Amino acid sequence: MELQVVIWLLYCGLLPTVLIAACLFRYNVLSLVYFLYLLLLPWFLWPNKHTIRGHTGRFIRAVFWTALLFVLAHVCFQTVLYTFPPLDVTLGSNCSQWDTVSRHVGLSRVPLDDPWSVLRLLCPDLGVCLIALVTMVLCRRLVRNREMVAAAN
Repeated sequence: MELQVVIWLLYCGLLPTVLIAACLFRYNVLSLVYFLYLLLLPWFLWPNKHTIRGHTGRFIRAVFWTALLFVLAHVCFQTVLYTFPPLDVTLGSNCSQWDTVSRHVGLSRVPLDDPWSVLRLLCPDLGVCLIALVTMVLCRRLVRNREMVAAAN
């Protein structure tokens, strides 16, 4: 019973809050995807032993894998940008066409001397990824506990 309450708080409270924060802290295509997930969230029932195997479980997994993909895209982009100097020259200054396009997509150059910009650009993806992962793990534990109780009876 306590596990259901924790899952409900994560799914109905913390996940929408993190998705809203991801949309508000930065505005680009990645935030648009999170906004679409936020709009889809009320259509799915809150997770329990029945809905986690259906559409709600697939929705939570989709949110997790999307957020993980965005985190990996950020990490790869920043790694290539700082280790491959010709790409840094190609992107140019803040007014170049490639820099503008990459910023609109959501992969912008992270200024290492400004920690608040780093937090604003990277933490929303990490937050969504972690909350979705914790929700998935707890839902899996809930289903496993219910199956063990049913097998014991």
